[in-house]
Amino acid sequence: MGDVLRAALREADEVDICVAFLRFSGLGLVVKELEAFTARGGQLRVIVSTYLNVTQPGAVRVLASLSGAQIKLQTGPKGLHTKYYMFGRGRDRRTCWVGSSNFTKSGLFSSIEWNTCHDDPEAVADAEALFTELWERADVILASDEAIWAYERTFLAAQMAAAPPTSIGTGFTAPLPNTAQGEALAQLARLRRDGARRAAVIAATGVGKTLLAAFDAGALACELGRAPDQLSVLFIAHREELLQQACAAYRQLHPAATTGLLVSGQRPGHARVVFATVQSLLGHPELLSRHYDQVVIDEVHHAAAASYRTVLGRLNFHFLLGLTATPERADGHDVLALCDYNVAYEVRLPEAIDHGWLIPFHYFGIADNVDYTPVPWRSGRFDPEALENALLLESRTDLILRHALEKGYDGRRRATVGFCAGVRHARYMAETLGNRGFRAEAITGTVPPAERQRLYDDFADPGHPLEWLFVADVLNEGIDLPAINSLLFLRPTQSPGLFLQQLGRGLRHHPGTEVLTVLDFVGHHKNALVPLQALSRDALRLVGHRHLDSPLQFSPPTDCAVVLEDQTQAILLKVQRELPAAGGKKAHAAAYRLLREELGRPPHLMDFWGRSGVPGFQELRRTFGSWVECRAAMGDADDWERRVERDPLAGALLRAAETNLQLQRVGAYAVAWAMVFFPDDPASGVNAFFVRFPQWRVEQDVEPARALKTLEKKPAWGVLLRDGTLDPALRARLRTDPRLAEEVERRLEYLLAGDHAERHGGVLRTPGALTRYHGYRRSEIVNHLGVQYDPARHNTGAVQVGSDIALLTQLDTRDARAAHQYRNGFLEDRRFFSWESQNRMVPDRGSGQAVADHRRLGHTLHLFAQPGGAGLYFYLGPVDVDQVRGSAPFTAVLKLPERLPATVEEQLLGGG
Repeated sequence: MGDVLRAALREADEVDICVAFLRFSGLGLVVKELEAFTARGGQLRVIVSTYLNVTQPGAVRVLASLSGAQIKLQTGPKGLHTKYYMFGRGRDRRTCWVGSSNFTKSGLFSSIEWNTCHDDPEAVADAEALFTELWERADVILASDEAIWAYERTFLAAQMAAAPPTSIGTGFTAPLPNTAQGEALAQLARLRRDGARRAAVIAATGVGKTLLAAFDAGALACELGRAPDQLSVLFIAHREELLQQACAAYRQLHPAATTGLLVSGQRPGHARVVFATVQSLLGHPELLSRHYDQVVIDEVHHAAAASYRTVLGRLNFHFLLGLTATPERADGHDVLALCDYNVAYEVRLPEAIDHGWLIPFHYFGIADNVDYTPVPWRSGRFDPEALENALLLESRTDLILRHALEKGYDGRRRATVGFCAGVRHARYMAETLGNRGFRAEAITGTVPPAERQRLYDDFADPGHPLEWLFVADVLNEGIDLPAINSLLFLRPTQSPGLFLQQLGRGLRHHPGTEVLTVLDFVGHHKNALVPLQALSRDALRLVGHRHLDSPLQFSPPTDCAVVLEDQTQAILLKVQRELPAAGGKKAHAAAYRLLREELGRPPHLMDFWGRSGVPGFQELRRTFGSWVECRAAMGDADDWERRVERDPLAGALLRAAETNLQLQRVGAYAVAWAMVFFPDDPASGVNAFFVRFPQWRVEQDVEPARALKTLEKKPAWGVLLRDGTLDPALRARLRTDPRLAEEVERRLEYLLAGDHAERHGGVLRTPGALTRYHGYRRSEIVNHLGVQYDPARHNTGAVQVGSDIALLTQLDTRDARAAHQYRNGFLEDRRFFSWESQNRMVPDRGSGQAVADHRRLGHTLHLFAQPGGAGLYFYLGPVDVDQVRGSAPFTAVLKLPERLPATVEEQLLGGG
C-alpha cells in the first residue's frame, strides 16, 4: 500500500486520508512525496485518531506543517478504525482504497494487509460523502498547535504508564539462549570436540555476544565434567562498562560462581571468574600465572595492540573465545590469527535483521551543507581537528534539527544518539540544542565511567527529560541501550565496520519500537558511499520489501528502507562515477589503496580474507598475476620480494602456494606445507601441520603418499616435485631462506581459512529456515539440510540428505562442457519448471526414482535456480513432480508453490 500511496502522490491533485493510526515509521517513508505533492498545490486532507494513544503527536505536527495541508484529529471517546485513501485527478479520475492499512510502517509496507481499490464513480462518491461526514463531526477537530499539545500531554502520560523506568544495568533477563546464541553454542561445542582451543564468534551488535560467553562457560563446564561455579574464567575487555555488563551476565547465569573485577580500585581476590582490562592485568602477574578454563576477549578487534599480545603470550588456558562484530576494523590487525582463523559462528547485521533478531531500520540520506574540500585528508580519513572546525556551524545544526524533527522516531518517547567527530563537536551539539530548548548531553571518553553510567540511566528512563545524547569515542561498542530509537551520523563515516557497530546501538528490540530511524548527513567526499555499501546484503534477494528509493544499486535487509534526497542521490552518483569501474586493475588497485589507508600500513594477505567491500585474493591474483606482483605494482614490495620475483624456482613455489587446488580433503595441503617446513622429512611434518592448524584435526587421518599423488596431478605443484618430494635445489633454498617458507605458509593459510569456513564452519539449520527467493551458496544449502558440507559428496545436481532432496539447477549452461549442458527452465506457464536429470539417471531406481517418485517415498524436493554458471542459487520453494518423460536422462516437470512473480522472473531471466 505504501507503493500505491507514493505513486498516487506523484500524479494526483487531491488526496483524502482517514486512518486510525499515524506514526513516524510510515510517515517518514512518504514525507518526501507529501512535501512535493503539497508544494505543487496538491490538496491534502487527513483525519487521524487519538484512539488508544497510538498516533504520535510529532507525526501529526509534521503533517500539519505541510504547506496547504488540512489535518484533523478525531478526539472523542468513540474508537475510529477507518483506513481510507482517496486519490483524485480531476472530477473524472477518482479512486479510493479501503481496507486495513494504517499510516504506519507495518500498515503501509511490512505487514500482511488487505486493501481493495474502487474506481466506480458511484462507489467513490459514496465513500467521499462518508469522509465528508466524518470531517464535519464535532469530535473531529483541526490539528492546531493547541490541539496537538493537548493530545501530546495525554499521549506522554499514557506512554509513562506503559513503560516504567528502567536501567541498562538490569537488561539481562533471558534465562535461555536466543536462536543466534543457540546456534553459536552448538558450533563452539563441535569445534572443541574436534580439538580446537581457540575460536572467534563474529556477531552483529545486539545479538548478545557477552551473554553468549556466559552461556558457553556453562557448556564448557559440562564438557569438563564440572559444575559451572568451579570453572575458572578470565574475561578481558578494554572499557570498564563492558566488564560491568559482562560480570552481571555471568552472575545471573552462574549465581554460585565467585566473581571479581579488576577495575577502579577493585580487586578480584580469589574469585574464580575474573573481569579485567588488559592494562590492569599487566600489573598483576599473579592473575596472569593462573590456569583458566575459559579466556574471553571481548571486542577482540582491539587485541592487536601490544598490551594484548603481552598478556595473551603469558596466559595458560583450555579455551580462548574472541568476540567481535567487525573483525575488519582498522584496529583489528590480524585479530583472527589470535583465534587460529577459526570462526566458530558468524552472523552479520543484515542477516540478523533478516532473521528478526534485530529490528529493521529506516535510513535517510540527507545532503550535508558542509564543504569538505578544504579539510585535509590523511591516512584514509579527514584531519580530526580540521574536520571538527568545519562541522561547528549553526546552519548545520538548523539542518540537523529540522530533519530530526521531521523524520521523528518510532517509540514511546525520543531517544536519539548523535555520533560526532570529536569531543568539541559533541559538546557543541549538546550546547546548541540546549540553547534551543532541548535537553541534550555530551558523553565522551573524557567523562568518568560513573558519570557516563548516570547519563545512560537517565537517557533510558522514559520519565526523564533527557532525550538527546551526542557522543564521541564512546557507545561505539559494548554498551547496551535498547531505548535508542533514532541515530544521527554527524560526521563522515570512517569505515564500514565502525558504521555498522554504531548502527547496531539502536537495533535491539525494545517495547514500543518497531523500527530504528537513521539520519546520515552525506557530503561529497571519498567515503560517502561507505554507509550504503555497509547496509547492503551480500546475498541479494530477488523479491521483497527492500524500499530502496534510489537509482543507486543497493539491497538493504528485510523490511528496511533507504530514502535519499534528490541532492543526496546526485552527490552519491557523482562519487560513484569517480570510483573505478567494478573489477579490473584500476578498481582492484583502488581497493588496495583504500585498505592500505584504513589499516595505516600495507595490507597483509589475510587482510583480504572474509573482508566485505574488497576483492578476494584470488581476484587480485587474476588481476596482477601473483601477490608479489600485486605488492610491486602498488609500491609495497621490499627487497626480498623484488629478488624472489626474478628467481624462477622460488617464484614458482610462491605461485603454486597461491593456487586454489579446490581439493575435497586437506591432505594435499598438509603434504605441501610439510615439504616446505620439513624438506628432508615431509612425512613426519604432516603431523606438525595439524599442530600448526589445529582446526583441521577433524581431517587428520592423512595418507601422505596418496596426498602426494593428488599434489603431483596439479600442474603448479607437479613441476616442483622430484621423486616424491620438492626439487633438490628448492629444498636447499628453503634451508637457507626461512622467509620463503613463511611466505608459502601465508598463502596456504589464506586458502585453508576459506576451505575450513566452507567445509567445517557452516551453521546447521533445517529446510524450514530457507527463505523463498533468497540466494544461497551450495554449502549453505547443504547446511540447511542439516549436515556439514562435503565437496566430495555434495557436488551433484541432486543432493539428498534424509528425506530432503535439493535440486540445484543452472538456467544457462551454454558455457559448460557438452556433458553438463542440461535443459532446465521455466515453462510458458510460470507455475511449472522443467528439470533434466544427469545423463545416466533413470526414473525407476536409485537417485532418479527418489526424485521422480518423491511423494510415495516421502521425500521433499527443494528447487534452487542459478541464473548463470556461477554465483548464488535462488530458492524457489518446495516443488512437486507433475509428470516424468524419458529415461537416462529423464525430464521432470516440477510444479512450483506459486506462479513465478514478475520481479523474480525479471531477475532470473532478464524478463525473457
